Amino acid sequence: MPTIHAVKSALDHARRSGARGLFRLAGSILRRSINLYERRLVPPVVLRAALSAVRFLERSAAVLVFGRRPDGDPE
Repeated sequence: MPTIHAVKSALDHARRSGARGLFRLAGSILRRSINLYERRLVPPVVLRAALSAVRFLERSAAVLVFGRRPDGDPE
């Protein structure tokens, strides 16, 4: 059925695009938070919070791409 393949292809493209956007956002947050921390504009607790957010975004992107959590990934 050609329509099912077209829909699946469109959804796959949307998932990959969403994952790419999440990885870009995570990279941007990481770069900016480290920059602010190095210039001593934010305390270490803020950097830790930013790192946690980046980890969450990267895991979410991986779930989008692979459709499940990677093996050995806690929770």
